[in-house]
Amino acid sequence: MPSAEPTIPDWINRTPSPECINPPPDLMTVIFTADRISCFGRTPITLEGEVDGIGTYDPVLLTEPTWLGMPRWTLRAIVDEALAPQPVALVMYDGEVARPSITVPPDLWIAADPASGLDLADYQLQPVRVVGHFDDPAAGSCHFLEDYSSLGYGPEDAVLSCRNLFVVTDIEAL
Repeated sequence: MPSAEPTIPDWINRTPSPECINPPPDLMTVIFTADRISCFGRTPITLEGEVDGIGTYDPVLLTEPTWLGMPRWTLRAIVDEALAPQPVALVMYDGEVARPSITVPPDLWIAADPASGLDLADYQLQPVRVVGHFDDPAAGSCHFLEDYSSLGYGPEDAVLSCRNLFVVTDIEAL
């Protein structure tokens, strides 16, 4: 009897789209790349931005390993305030204009492997240059701590989420 080959989802070994720019020229290119795994894979990428922590993290989907599945840090684009778009959308409550919306600089979820010895907290709110990659080998071990099938999430979603996280391997303050 022939052995059955496992089914591999399309998102695991997809060919990069023609829109993929690799290496990316800047953080904004990475942020707005739809399929980072197939575009960048594990290729080391150098980016500049500002490290920002979100403090206490109350995730919707509990995932392990926590450093990879529930990141607490972002690399935020540094936006020249003079060139930044002004808020134009309005938030509406019961037909009444409450306040203008707030324009927030785009950001990218990041993490550092605890084994690397890097502590992103040392660089919080500082402009930095980071080197890192997507699709970290540890992503294959990502799993949900609870059953989220009633929400439409399966085990492959935990792995995909971890594969999409940018793992910092080197960092320097600018």
